[in-house]
Amino acid sequence: MALDVRPRSTDTRVEMDAFAACSLPGATDVERAIKEHLQKHHENPVTPFDASSYTDILKLAASNMDSNGSYREILSRGDLVPAPDANLIVTDSWVLLSRPRTTHYLTDDLKRLKEKLANGCDIPSGPLALVTPPSGKPVEFEAIRFRGLSSRGSSQGKAEELYFPLPYNEEQVTIIQRLEKAAGVAVQGPPGTGKTHTIANVICHYLATGRRVLVTSRGEPALQVLQSKIPEEVRALTVALMA
Repeated sequence: MALDVRPRSTDTRVEMDAFAACSLPGATDVERAIKEHLQKHHENPVTPFDASSYTDILKLAASNMDSNGSYREILSRGDLVPAPDANLIVTDSWVLLSRPRTTHYLTDDLKRLKEKLANGCDIPSGPLALVTPPSGKPVEFEAIRFRGLSSRGSSQGKAEELYFPLPYNEEQVTIIQRLEKAAGVAVQGPPGTGKTHTIANVICHYLATGRRVLVTSRGEPALQVLQSKIPEEVRALTVALMA
C-alpha cells in the first residue's frame, strides 16, 4: 500500500497541546516565540524538503523547553533516533501522526476562501457555475463520437472510448457528451428511473480517463446505494467519507 501525502496550502502552525497538557513549564512561551518566528519569516514557509526552514524553530524549542535540552541533526547524517534521556532531545526527524480532526480546519478554510474572494481571486469555472444564475440559453455543443456509437455522435473527429461498465441507453450517452462541453448538467427524474445507475457509469468513465470525482448527497443512504452500484473492480479506487 502506498500513501500519497499532500500538504494543504495553509500557513504553518505550531501545536503545543501535548506539552501544555503535561504542564510543562515554558510551553506557552515557546509556542508564542515560535509563532512570532513563523510570522517574521512568512515569506519562507516551513517545508520538510528544506532543513533551513525549520532548524531555527527546533533549536528554539530545545533550548527554551529544557535548560539542558539539545538539538541533533540525524537525517543528513543518517543517524538513528537517540534513545530517551533525562533531558529533552529534539531531532530533525519526521513522523506521520494520525488523530481525529476537529472542525477548526473547516472554519480556517472558509476564512481563507473569504479573504481570497475579497481580494478578487479568479474563481474556477466549476464553483463559479454553482453561484451564477443560469442564462436560460441552451449550450451548443458538438456531440462526441464514441467508438462503436458513431450514430449517436458527430461523424467527424477521432472516436473516443466510452467507459460505461453498466448497461446504458442513449440518454445516458447524451449526459456524458454534455458534461464534456458544459460546466454542469442537471438531470432529474422520479425514483427508479436510473439516476444512480447513470451516476455510477459517469464516475467509472471519469476515473478511467484520469479524472477525480467528488460525490455529495443530503443523506448517507443515497451514497451507500451509489457505492453498491460501483463495480467491485472499480470500488477499490473510491474512498467513502460518510459520517
